[in-house]
Amino acid sequence: MLLTPLVEKRLKRQIENAITEYMKKAITFVQETICRVQSQVVEMQQATTADRQVASPADEEELKAKEAWRSEAFNPA
Repeated sequence: MLLTPLVEKRLKRQIENAITEYMKKAITFVQETICRVQSQVVEMQQATTADRQVASPADEEELKAKEAWRSEAFNPA
């Protein structure tokens, strides 16, 4: 099937627009995911800092267990 130059140009433009819209959605998704991950990292850092500030030597084992749990929860193997 041969396309006329006008039909070919319109089809090309439609494909370009579809790709552009898809890429916009993909970029938005990636940006939102990065923001969520950054928020989780900040929360983890704040929790770890708070735990360390109140931890006494007797609480050291509990602190290590919490940090290990956080590492496993946010970095599954």
